Order: sequence, then structure tokens, then C-alpha cells
Amino acid sequence: PGTVLPDEETILRLGAGESHTYAIPARGLAATRFIPKTGCDATGNNCDIQSMPPCPPQGCDAPIDTKFEASWGCVYARGRPLLDAVHCALTAQGQPATYQDWWDGSAVD
Repeated sequence: PGTVLPDEETILRLGAGESHTYAIPARGLAATRFIPKTGCDATGNNCDIQSMPPCPPQGCDAPIDTKFEASWGCVYARGRPLLDAVHCALTAQGQPATYQDWWDGSAVD
């Protein structure tokens, strides 16, 4: 799983035609993952599609693996690793985030 976005709900319910703008920290964010789900209960669980534990009584469905994964760059990055490490989020490899955003989307059904 990705990193939790600060000041954002872990599960966000959007109605038909609604949108949401996420607040990405200026320090960057090493990784995050957005997984769409539908037909969920009020807590965002027991979904018709993309159920993850806790599962509905009939069990979890097979994962669809449709998701959006991203690493968000640091607005303070200057290409100077020692200085950037003070101001920017660290990647899983322990390196400071760069100024670049990276994303990967997969649509599998």
C-alpha cells in the first residue's frame, strides 16, 4: 500500500458526478495509491467491486487491480541531496524526493 495523505480521509466516498482535489504536501510524498471501489457500505467496506478486508459475508471478490499510483515531487528540491533530505520526504530507498511527480495507472478488469 501507499503512504497515507495527511489531512485526507483514508476512504473518500464520491457521488455520481462529484470530484475531489487532494492536498499533496509541499515536502512531496514518496508513494500513494488510489483504489476505486463501488457498491460499498457507509464505512467504505463490504464493496460489490474491489472488496478488501473486512469482506462482505459472501467473501472478498477477486482483486481487479485497477488503481492509480503516484510519487509526488518536493517543491523544495534543488538537486542537493544533503539539503533536500532536510526539506523533502524520503523515498522507500531513503533518498529525498526530487522535484518530479511520477504516476502509473492501470486499468484491469
